[in-house]
Amino acid sequence: MKRLLIVFTAILLLGILLPTHGQELIGARSMGMAFSNIAVTEGLEHINGNPATLAIQRDFNFEMNLISTRAMVKNNGLTLGLYEKYFTTGDTLSGNDINDLLSHIPEEGLKANFDAGFLPISFYSRYFSISLSGISNANFTIPKEPLEIPFRGISSNSNYSLEGMEGEAWAAAAASFSLAIPMSRLTEPLFDTFAIGVSLKYLKGFNYGKILRATGGIFTSDEYILANGTIEALHSNGGTGMGLDLGLIALRGEKWTFSLNVNNLIGQINWNQNNEIIYYHFAADTINFNSLEGFQTNEVDTSYATGGFTTPLPRTLYAAIAFQPGSKLLLTGAIRQGLNTSLGNYTRPLVALGAEIKVIPLLPLRMGFNVGGNNGFSLGMGFGIDLKYWQLNVGYLNHNMKWMKQSESIELAVTSSLRF
Repeated sequence: MKRLLIVFTAILLLGILLPTHGQELIGARSMGMAFSNIAVTEGLEHINGNPATLAIQRDFNFEMNLISTRAMVKNNGLTLGLYEKYFTTGDTLSGNDINDLLSHIPEEGLKANFDAGFLPISFYSRYFSISLSGISNANFTIPKEPLEIPFRGISSNSNYSLEGMEGEAWAAAAASFSLAIPMSRLTEPLFDTFAIGVSLKYLKGFNYGKILRATGGIFTSDEYILANGTIEALHSNGGTGMGLDLGLIALRGEKWTFSLNVNNLIGQINWNQNNEIIYYHFAADTINFNSLEGFQTNEVDTSYATGGFTTPLPRTLYAAIAFQPGSKLLLTGAIRQGLNTSLGNYTRPLVALGAEIKVIPLLPLRMGFNVGGNNGFSLGMGFGIDLKYWQLNVGYLNHNMKWMKQSESIELAVTSSLRF
């Protein structure tokens, strides 16, 4: 059991600490606009978006990333306020405290997702870019009943079932080369600018883990305890893969921009390093509830090598539009449709709308919202500091309009770069 816990703790930490961005736009400008600006991403913002936007004429011809970080922590029951109330004071939890804490966990169990990002060395010049980044996702579901044991111990007439326990985590670094090819002559006079873009990615997988099966549990009556459960997990220490993004961009005049792209149209990771199945089983004969001194279980904790396996990369279709009525206002919209459910991807459509306002050119303000996807309703907001050759952007995304201590999640991003 220790091996199983160590493996999944390590993988979940990889999902938080490695250079990752969870297959979404990593830039703080994009987060502030609720990821609605995929048609008009600037410079290195296109990563995990539409590479064809590299063809759009900008006020700068070269960009070097200084820092791009993104962090998201989310669960479906526990808030920051609950954490501060019950886990930071050092006080012993009373029965009422425990009841209140557990009442916030839904009956289907505690679900959590971790995502973080860091974009290291990356360069942009019009029509192409080179970047080093990462791809990661970590999520798990723990049934509610077993969560009661650390707080209440094992009670009579209770079922602590492992059914419904799920978990998957992975992490990989990616080296990407992106290129945009102008093809305006083919679309004149309908569009003033038309381009096709492609991103080719080489991926180095670090870790992958997934719970394959969780059955049984601990079951009690007034007099007896019956323990019988099994957990099986798949684990790999690494692999390699390739990915391909494809996009189209079209500009009509100076106001309208249309975008269409597919991320990971082709892409997978072949996991082939120290692949193993981890197996843990515990069992005990019927035990007298009033005589727990002799409570012992028969445990089997082992692992065995298994063959290589392949996981498709998250495949996603984006359609987006942008309207710029003047130099001080930009309106954006996008639709995201997941095409598979691999590696944390989702197929529920997401619709996003946003705006960027430059009443003060040095201090652009952003806001947006999206609905659908995995987070329900999300409200984005952010700002930038634009000093021509250097810029700093900050973005925040709120989920389901729960603020501060009432929030069950937090999502922040900071981006800074040099432009010439």
